[in-house]
This record gives sequence, structure tokens and C-alpha cells, in this order.
Amino acid sequence: MRTKPCWSDCFPLPILWPLIVTILVLGFLLVTECQPKTAQAGQWYLEGGVGAAFFHPTVDDGTWRQDGVQRPNFRLLDQAWTVGIGYRITERWSVQGHRFDWGSSAVKSRFASDADYYGGHCPACPTAHSKVMDRMTGYDVTITRHFPLTSEWEPYLKAGAAVAFHELKWTYPDSAEFGPSRFNGAIPMLVIGGGLCFQRLCWDNSFYTGTLSMNGGCLNGGQYDCGYPLAKQVGVSLITFRIPLS
Repeated sequence: MRTKPCWSDCFPLPILWPLIVTILVLGFLLVTECQPKTAQAGQWYLEGGVGAAFFHPTVDDGTWRQDGVQRPNFRLLDQAWTVGIGYRITERWSVQGHRFDWGSSAVKSRFASDADYYGGHCPACPTAHSKVMDRMTGYDVTITRHFPLTSEWEPYLKAGAAVAFHELKWTYPDSAEFGPSRFNGAIPMLVIGGGLCFQRLCWDNSFYTGTLSMNGGCLNGGQYDCGYPLAKQVGVSLITFRIPLS
């Protein structure tokens, strides 16, 4: 049995679109007036962007999802932003570092006790409604290979590493009130991606992935290691704008 989608109470995306449109318009006006049109070798620049994060759930059945009770209703899309600094080493190579915020993934479902679920008493077992939300922020460093086509158009590929910090919390049974966050972790990730720039305005797409273990391979892992994140794989699509510093 499916519950209704949780878009209405899980940080809806429509509030972001006016901001995106405004940034695109201002960015287009700026890039058509600014010279030079692409970053030059030896140049530092600031970079910022807004867009969306697409989460891929990596938790197994029994962890924040109980498929034997109810098919989980995941919310796997949220607004994202990034800000950072870069250095154009040569015409074809650059390096960047960013602070990012991917918003939150979430799941809403009915859950049974572990004893009932693993004891084979479900789906005819007592359950309670709850919502789990997992917020992710972090930092990345990437190296980019540029392929200049003209003085204005430039596709690129990039690769690097990131650390994503997640903070997971959930509502009390049959309540809309969130309890204290108990599951947190620092997740090392690999980054691959690419995009296309028109002058200083770029469409950037990246894929971030942690280890294949659902809850392993994290920094300073304690009793809960990674803290059971909902998703250790995230795709991010952004519109970015670069401002030269020299």
C-alpha cells in the first residue's frame, strides 16, 4: 500500500525556481559584458551554483525501510547549492574546491518493531507511522580537464574526492515532531562529472559515491560507523557562475 507523496512537507522544490531563473538571467547579462570570456591560465576565480541533488538510496531492507510492512515512500530530490574557489593552471587544466549543501533525502512509511519484523509476524503486525530525514553537506576537491571549442564554448570533464557529512533524524511514532539526531557520519566519496560552459556560465553534472558497504568505510566511525545514511550515492546537477579574481 502506497502512502501519498511527501512533497508537500519535505522542503518543496518550487520555492527554488525563482532564484534559479534570477541567477540565470543575471549570469547571462554578466557574461555577455565581461571580458575575457573564458578563464585564463594562472587565474584564480570564485564559483557558485544552484540546482538539484538526486539521491540513490543505499540502505538495505530493515534499515529505515521495511518492505515487508509497506513499500517505502522515498523523497530523493532536493535543492542543492555550492560555493568555492578555483585556479586555472593551464588552458586545459584547473583545480577547484567547494563547500556544498545537498538538502535532504527522506522516507515516509509505517514501521514495526525489529522483533516483529525479523520474527516473521509482518505485515499483520503492529506498526506506527514515521518519517526519516537525512541532511547532507560537505566539501569536495576536483581536477578538471577543459576542451576549449571556441572563445565562448568549453566542455569539460572532472574527477576528485569529497567528504559528505550527514545528519539523520526521524519523527516520533505517529507524530510529526522530530526527535533528536542520533545518527551522524562523515562519508568519504569519489567524484566524477563534467559539463559545458558558455563563457562563465556553466551547466555542471557530478556523481558522488561512497563505499559499497551500506554503513561502512567512514571517517572516525564509532558505534554506528557511518550512522546508517539513507543514501551514499548522489547525483548533482547545477548551474554555476565563475567570477575571476585576477
